[in-house]
Amino acid sequence: MIRVPKFWRGMCAAGLVLFGLHGAAQAWWPEGHAIVTRAAVRSLGDDMPGFLRDGEGMIAHVVKDPDIIKNRVVPQLNSTEGPEHYLDLELLHGRDLPPTRGEFVALCQELDENPKYVGFLAYSVAEWTQRLAVAFAEHRKWPDNPHIRNKALYIAGVLAHYATDAGQPLHVTIHFDGRVPEGGKPPHNGIHEKVDGLIQGHGLTEDDLASDAPPAAYEDLMAGIMTMVDESRSHIDAVYELEAALLSDEDPSEEDAAAMRALALDRGKASAVFTAAVFETAWAISESVSLPSWIDRSTD
Repeated sequence: MIRVPKFWRGMCAAGLVLFGLHGAAQAWWPEGHAIVTRAAVRSLGDDMPGFLRDGEGMIAHVVKDPDIIKNRVVPQLNSTEGPEHYLDLELLHGRDLPPTRGEFVALCQELDENPKYVGFLAYSVAEWTQRLAVAFAEHRKWPDNPHIRNKALYIAGVLAHYATDAGQPLHVTIHFDGRVPEGGKPPHNGIHEKVDGLIQGHGLTEDDLASDAPPAAYEDLMAGIMTMVDESRSHIDAVYELEAALLSDEDPSEEDAAAMRALALDRGKASAVFTAAVFETAWAISESVSLPSWIDRSTD
């Protein structure tokens, strides 16, 4: 199966990415990631370092980068980046997702599945959370170093992209762009792009998606990630109940329009909370990170 993931971005024409929700306002696809990410930053608890909240704009800027680098002009980068954005769990045939990327590759080989078609999304979230934890550990030791703060904001932006990907139900299933028939291939009917654009198409804002209470850090990072993946997968059927309305050239009924907005609101809020939770988790982990004795950031 050839997997061509497309998340929270639209069809490109003349360098512009446009979305039309049956006559609704056009929107910029990368802004879907940015809106959810800003909501996540605004959902953080007071225990988090202040520079993270102050750097909301930088994090929301970087969150778009993992999609930008999926570019055929940089083929080596393009070929490795795509699978970081999805996880087609059905291809594991009921087996549990292993804790590390290397063990996952070994499992895929055992199952005669190509790991790049299954996807690495869970590991993308875990590994970038841990990168952020190390940067936070440096910040704890050298709080006045601006380079460490800038580095942490960049890492947080990349992490936010993958975390918000996990909240889109069609990013965690083989049915990512239409229902796949038994033994068949994805129909690529365009539903993925329609779902990708719901947040922008319905005009949802950061304040619509931000949580009133900060989420707790995960005690077990991979378990928390898989809880989110499973929760997102529980909405796959709800997405396909709206398939006809999403793909229709006609304006949706009031009932369908309300259901679309409810889906966008639910997934946007869940994605924002999850993103905030992995930020909180990185901060919690950082307290226990032991930095190597040979590094001295005070001289930077």
